[in-house]
Amino acid sequence: LNNNPKLNAHVIGWPWQVAIVESGKTICGGALISATKILTSAHCVYDKKISIKVGDYHSSITDEHEFTVLPREIRIHPKFNPITYSNDIAMVVIPVSCLRTLWRYLRLYYIL
Repeated sequence: LNNNPKLNAHVIGWPWQVAIVESGKTICGGALISATKILTSAHCVYDKKISIKVGDYHSSITDEHEFTVLPREIRIHPKFNPITYSNDIAMVVIPVSCLRTLWRYLRLYYIL
């Protein structure tokens, strides 16, 4: 699966997408909603020790723009129910800016 080009993204194809990682395995995804904030599902981060991988566009190749960071803060919806998954939304705040990943995407694809 990892070497199938149809299952891996183009470099910087989805710069707002991040991986939520637990014990070295991707368990969920998230979307950058600012340079340091990620929107994800609460069940992905509830009662877990996670890290965030940014810029991972091919699951078996490490890219120069890829990096992993620990969250600075995890904000889970106050009415999230881990049994029913109601209000299943959370925000993860990371201590570094992801602007370099977003800027590279803009430079490569949108700025002449």
